[in-house]
Amino acid sequence: MKTKLLKLVCGLALLGAATTTPAQTTIDTTSAFTGNYVWDWGNVDSTPVYGQVFTAPVGAAKLDSFEFFVEASGGSMYYQAYVFAWGGSSSTGSALFSSTQLTLPESSSFTPAPINTGGIAVTPGSQYVAYFYENSGTGAGLWAAAPASAYPDGEFVYGDGTTTWNNFQGSSSIGNSEMVLTFDSLPVPEPSTLAMAGLGGLSLLLFRRRK
Repeated sequence: MKTKLLKLVCGLALLGAATTTPAQTTIDTTSAFTGNYVWDWGNVDSTPVYGQVFTAPVGAAKLDSFEFFVEASGGSMYYQAYVFAWGGSSSTGSALFSSTQLTLPESSSFTPAPINTGGIAVTPGSQYVAYFYENSGTGAGLWAAAPASAYPDGEFVYGDGTTTWNNFQGSSSIGNSEMVLTFDSLPVPEPSTLAMAGLGGLSLLLFRRRK
């Protein structure tokens, strides 16, 4: 009888450990977009790199996806997406994520350009840079911006694709990109899971005392 009880208790504990809810955290500045933008993204202006520095939120385990909003008013844009660690003034180390060649069709309005990273590991509190590198040599796009107050833990950045990075530090209207970043956070146990685990632990304690 005691053996059966022990097996039941262990089964409940394992079930409780397996029942968790994946949590997601989002950084979203779209509601702060007021029509401001930065031009010209693309090699035509010697600034093929536009992107965003961000800080991984508390509890974040992986960056699942990110998207920026672009108006490809000068024709189709051909680009690749990247994520690197950020060293304070430039990207550092090897690429944490790089996409294949992508195409953004010509448009007359700001269009989301979503990127699925497949889930790259991030460290809460650390900074990273996600960006698009326009590599056709002819593209010229408008990059939707959000005010600095929309996201104080990062900033819009641009560059020439090598080691030169710049920002609009001091500008309140274009301090960030219009963007959506989605993170997988550490799993959160369901209330029933915690109850099962507690019951299992109590039952084991009583079983040992009676043994």
